[in-house]
Amino acid sequence: MNSDNFLKEYWENEDVNEYVRQAEIAHAKEEAKNDTANEFIKNMLKKNLDLSTISEISGKSKEEIKTLQKQLTN
Repeated sequence: MNSDNFLKEYWENEDVNEYVRQAEIAHAKEEAKNDTANEFIKNMLKKNLDLSTISEISGKSKEEIKTLQKQLTN
């Protein structure tokens, strides 16, 4: 392999690595956002707000909220 091909492959790999890094960062941010939202929902459940209200406020479905509610009782 000549040096031009080596450099081309190196930079292509760096582009892929950067894409993967950015995707991982975006995923981590989304997970943190979901974790925060779930904690707010759990707090609303602890205050005995009804599922419809929590769903309206959070944008989560009643089924998603019920799943979190089950986690509180376990």
